[in-house]
Amino acid sequence: MNYIILFNNTITLLSFAVNIFFILPYLYKVYKYFSQKRYIKKVLSFNDESIQIYQAANNYTSVEGFESEIVTYDSLEGLYNILNLLSLINKRFDFVNQSDTSKNEICIGGFLYNKRVNSYFINYFKHFKYYIDLKYKSYYEKITCYSTILEYTVDKYGFYINENRFLETIPDKTDYAFLIKLTPDDFNTKTYKTVHILFGGRAISTVKATEYLQTQYKEIYKKFNNGHYFFAIEINLIDNSFNHKKGIIDLTKDMFP
Repeated sequence: MNYIILFNNTITLLSFAVNIFFILPYLYKVYKYFSQKRYIKKVLSFNDESIQIYQAANNYTSVEGFESEIVTYDSLEGLYNILNLLSLINKRFDFVNQSDTSKNEICIGGFLYNKRVNSYFINYFKHFKYYIDLKYKSYYEKITCYSTILEYTVDKYGFYINENRFLETIPDKTDYAFLIKLTPDDFNTKTYKTVHILFGGRAISTVKATEYLQTQYKEIYKKFNNGHYFFAIEINLIDNSFNHKKGIIDLTKDMFP
């Protein structure tokens, strides 16, 4: 009789252990899913309204003289990263060209090819400058979305933050991806919206900026909580990797005095 009881207890324990073995990974996935959604929502800080997505576009003039705007493959890749992120929290979005609304925004691309980003820099980040090779001056002056953000030079290239901070880039070796968040407190009007700007010096760096938001939202939240931010991540252009050793280069106090 004792053997039967021992056998039954053993089977029960084994059954319990097997169930735990299969249930724990499932419970972990459930926890990770809801934890993931929580961090994404906190970083994005969007209200219940749909999001306006502003995409960078290049001006193109055909042989016949017709002008149009085209979206590059790199730009679509960045958009793909953002849509994957929004799908995790079931967030509605709209694609727009130009409009002045109080809705939340995600702007992909820098101040040269994204008119919306250009206007934000002119109004909110006037001291930010992009030092670029003088030989490209004639090309960039033809861009419709041109502004005084560009400075031309022959020796030192990169991003001027203020008199004490300069993020130097090395041609074909290093660049920077920038991630910016504007909250309702940053607007002078009764605008209850949050704006995210993602861009880099090169097209691939813009893609990497969207990738960083898509994959490192938890680290971003740990660093900035629900507040605004302006930071950079160094990009290795040889293998298109993040410089995780250097990590987040926090420029928030420089850009939001």
